[in-house]
Amino acid sequence: MKLPKESTETPPPIAPEQLKPSYLKPWEDLTIADDYMFKLVMSHKHICQHLLEWVDELQEFITKLKTNEREKANYRPIK
Repeated sequence: MKLPKESTETPPPIAPEQLKPSYLKPWEDLTIADDYMFKLVMSHKHICQHLLEWVDELQEFITKLKTNEREKANYRPIK
């Protein structure tokens, strides 16, 4: 069985009109969950650092909330 030869030609670029509309979002609708926006944010060191610091603070806050919930669950009023 012969394998087809690999093409050395680069494919032509895809025009935005050829993409499915679901792939294109207005700039205002992008969030950090979108791959493009995530890569854009992470490509800027100072923004990336602030984001990671914020996530760390958020994680500490969540841990405190969980601890408080456990303490409330173990609380029994004195009769």
